[in-house]
Amino acid sequence: MIRGTLFGAGAARCTAFTAALVLAASLLIGSGDLRAAMFGDPPNRWRPEGRRYVAGSAAESPAAGAIRLEPAGVARRLPPGICGASSEPLIERLIGNQAKVAALKEIAPAILRFPGGSQSNFYDWKTGLLDFHENPQSSQYIKFWARNAPKIAAAFPKGIHLEDFMPLVREVGADVILVPNLETSTVESQAAWFKHLATDGILPKNIELGNEFWIAMGNDPDSLRRWPDEPAAMAAMHRYEQALRPIVGPGAKFAVQAAGHAFWAVPQAREGLLRRLSDWDRALHPESWFEAVTIHLYPLLEPLQRLPAGDTREGLFRYLMARCDGGVDRTIQSVSSRVPGKEIWITEWSAHDAGSYARRGPDPVTLPMFAQVATRMLLAFLRHPDVTCELFFTLNFTPERQSHFVPAADGSWRPEPATQILGWFNQAANGGARYQRVIERGTSPVSPGVSFGDSYREVEGAVFVSAGQTTLILQNAGAAARFFDPTGGGRLPAPKSVQIIATSDLNDSERRAAQVNTVSAPSPFTVPPYSVVRVIWPAEVKVTE
Repeated sequence: MIRGTLFGAGAARCTAFTAALVLAASLLIGSGDLRAAMFGDPPNRWRPEGRRYVAGSAAESPAAGAIRLEPAGVARRLPPGICGASSEPLIERLIGNQAKVAALKEIAPAILRFPGGSQSNFYDWKTGLLDFHENPQSSQYIKFWARNAPKIAAAFPKGIHLEDFMPLVREVGADVILVPNLETSTVESQAAWFKHLATDGILPKNIELGNEFWIAMGNDPDSLRRWPDEPAAMAAMHRYEQALRPIVGPGAKFAVQAAGHAFWAVPQAREGLLRRLSDWDRALHPESWFEAVTIHLYPLLEPLQRLPAGDTREGLFRYLMARCDGGVDRTIQSVSSRVPGKEIWITEWSAHDAGSYARRGPDPVTLPMFAQVATRMLLAFLRHPDVTCELFFTLNFTPERQSHFVPAADGSWRPEPATQILGWFNQAANGGARYQRVIERGTSPVSPGVSFGDSYREVEGAVFVSAGQTTLILQNAGAAARFFDPTGGGRLPAPKSVQIIATSDLNDSERRAAQVNTVSAPSPFTVPPYSVVRVIWPAEVKVTE
């Protein structure tokens, strides 16, 4: 039996960019700790003090008036499976665990990823295990995986194959993005794997050509020889695509890799790893042989913590919101401008930074902060028609530090606030819903002073129309309680459901399942500070006036 993850608390976030950026940055930038190398010494003391906001406490968060919404941008129909997640079966025992499968099914991701993140680059499809070979010159990242690959093999002696994963995928109601091994496997071997899957009738149509070559596996000498720069990586990806596309057949979509450097670039760090990421994106250009590009988005905390009041949760929250709203816009626009006409797949993202797996001491990002920032990232993704899928990283269950579910006494798993909100988006957006961005009328974005002028609106939402009903997901990311009338002053029918997740105390560091409050009356209701609301009408209605 597996206890927690297979190799400790760091593993869940080490599977991809989250560990690689930390390791690669410290090596590429120079010796010493990443924080000192990139941003100087971190704050000496995390200060959780500050005003505590409690939902429904009018004395501490007086209402600031009614929310009146207006449309922003052009309404459009979304791709059928736009919202998904990673849920990695090589990291913990998911397959055969019905409690975990039931929890995933409730959240309803439309896409899952196999075999995972960075480990995909070392996955042996015949054994269903990871094939790492370290030497004295190997990077710490490669050595990490080489140490732990035997633990995975011991836990799964028969390996984990796509054939094993597909029953879970089908029960959840999802599809698969397949990540072939371009790092340590040959074109011929991967073609054989694809033919094997095609024969079994389980070969996916969406293919992600490897994972994060722009990191070169934490400055590993062997990986850097394989992926010295973007042109060399693109040439290799093209060779694999040429062999694999005829096997996948009509409807195939292949994605290459963008670094998304605009999200990481900060004034304090202009050399080393970030220079490599910038060069990678500058070399990116559209080609007829691929349909999409991938980016991975994780906000870095250290540069934000060094800003005024960034060592308080209220201050850090404002900076995170701006980075994960305006910064997301900036990054997607930058990538889109380099590959016009191509889809953007955000195959990894989270509202936590790349160093979270290794952080010691209190986590500066509490569950309420995480839920609000994750909600805003989803709203930002949806603004961009080029974004055709997003995969939250990651819907795993153990260990506790990396889980986004909470174990219940009856053996089931209950979603944390951010996870439940992800489920709301999955249920509303997937299936080809018609989407409209909505903002509060007469307001302007908040610009707290983060680099590049990144900003965010305190109140924003999205309207989804599908299957004869209308869903509004509305976020109040401000410190004041507000009011919202779901009947539009009598203009709209009464909703069939109004639910609120209030994460109103940014200093609340306790880990708990989402508390979903139901509003029974259709009259105007309070929207607490730092909350997310879901309103469902049993008809197609025009939410904005």
